[in-house]
Amino acid sequence: VCGGVGGSQHILSGRYLSTGIQGESLPVAAGVALQLRDAEPGALALAYVGDGTWGQGAVYEALNMAALWRLPLVVVTENNGIAQTTPTSAQMAGTIGDRARAFGCRFLHVGSRDIGEIRDGLRPLFERTREGAGPLVVEFATHRLGPHSKGDDTRSAEEIRHARDHDWYPREGAAMSPRFARMDAEASAFVEVVAGEVLGRPLSAREG
Repeated sequence: VCGGVGGSQHILSGRYLSTGIQGESLPVAAGVALQLRDAEPGALALAYVGDGTWGQGAVYEALNMAALWRLPLVVVTENNGIAQTTPTSAQMAGTIGDRARAFGCRFLHVGSRDIGEIRDGLRPLFERTREGAGPLVVEFATHRLGPHSKGDDTRSAEEIRHARDHDWYPREGAAMSPRFARMDAEASAFVEVVAGEVLGRPLSAREG
């Protein structure tokens, strides 16, 4: 995507930007929202963060500006209850909702995993943001199936089993079949082809 520069965490493709620095995306998204407000009325800037990101000062600087300037910014927070390897309860005081509201940002907590229900609830809030109501913070109560890295999962086997038993993916797949199954198979096949091609390359020659 980036011509081999940046690695898997630093991606820039069209209007999509991903960085490996916690909280960095929020000031960038606020800047994009400022540009969109004047150049493309009705457009939104969306930033995706986790619960651990709310420990970064840049988040609050960005929210302050976004609320002050009523920017068309939506902050999507995936709260899976664990920041890398630290439980949220051990690293966050208060709540994400209280922090967002302290800056005058509108806030919605989403506990549902039903896509239709989520869309219906978010649609009017997104429209208000498009119309100039200022930033919106949406917190999704979710879970993480695997470790942050390869071997750093501090959760119990029972917690992981509970997450798998309540995963949205198989349920949505069953509800949307056969379209879901076809698209899922196509995506998996694409990944397999790319991975096979990369693994089949000769090792790079080392100099010196």
